[in-house]
Amino acid sequence: MDSGALRAIRIFGSLFALPVPQPASSRWARRIGLVGAIVGVTVVALMLLAHWVGENTLVLAVVCAMPPRILIAGVFVAGASVVALWPRRRLTASIGVVLLALAVVAVRPSPPPTAAAARLRVAAWNIAKGAGGLEAIARGLAAIGADVICLSEAGSYRWLRDEDSARLPELLGEPWQLVGDGEVRALSRLPVVSVSALPLAPGPAARPLLVVGVVQDTTVVSIACLHLMPKLFAVADSVDRGEAHDGTASEIVTAIREQGRGLAEHLRSLPRPLIVGGDWNASAWGRIVGDVLDDGFVDALAGSGIFARTVGSGLTGRRIDHLLVSDDLRVARAEILEVSGSDHLPIVVDVTW
Repeated sequence: MDSGALRAIRIFGSLFALPVPQPASSRWARRIGLVGAIVGVTVVALMLLAHWVGENTLVLAVVCAMPPRILIAGVFVAGASVVALWPRRRLTASIGVVLLALAVVAVRPSPPPTAAAARLRVAAWNIAKGAGGLEAIARGLAAIGADVICLSEAGSYRWLRDEDSARLPELLGEPWQLVGDGEVRALSRLPVVSVSALPLAPGPAARPLLVVGVVQDTTVVSIACLHLMPKLFAVADSVDRGEAHDGTASEIVTAIREQGRGLAEHLRSLPRPLIVGGDWNASAWGRIVGDVLDDGFVDALAGSGIFARTVGSGLTGRRIDHLLVSDDLRVARAEILEVSGSDHLPIVVDVTW
């Protein structure tokens, strides 16, 4: 067996920490390489289709729901298998460059940080129905130190009651104002001049697009808080799926795309400057987020890397919580905070204008 094929197979085996049998001949090495190349290139193609076309089909929706580490593993398999099939250096290098180029097509550039001091700090956090305890959540909120915080799975939702979430301003010990009804709420320690709830059908009525206008340095900034429908295979019931709770997998995919289009239309009508954040239940490179980015927003956390996570761990870790900032604002800093109290991590952005 040639050394290139053997090396590729060993690399592939070490990736999954599994023992890989040594092939008896180069014929078997090439067969394994061919299968790996087909699988890897197929994954890359589906990633690109999901980014450019959107989660319009069941297959593409499944790809968008997969953690990025698994997808990148597919790209790696493709590259390693190419080495197994064609060990000549020039051909290997050329195909490797093409694969890497395809893999990064869907990655949008990070907004350049500004040296100016931040004038507004906005955060978003899914507090997981208060399962971690209100006191732990209050400590986490205090550690975030934001001016406005979008909350998901708050308010009257399952076992978290309205009177429980209403205690959060008191527990924080600061002059906070809690606004919104249903499951999506917002905390603000800035003056609130407007509050509206826009429906995000066919999602549940308890999860509207909550739009809060706050005043900072005589400027009114719109903060839109959301919690979109969960993707396929997520643990969900009727309160999460809304009108699609009895639907088939294909019908759920259609409902998710319909909600995404409705979100984009709402955001086009809102006054700017505008920050929209919360639990999107969507990857940053899919069309749900991409449609909003194309309308003059930037992903504040784009610089956190493809392996950044706001939920899950290890191979299952992924970033489904996002803060998008209209392009008339400048991002001074954005980060994911390690805070206890929920199965989600809070995200925060500092902006100026």
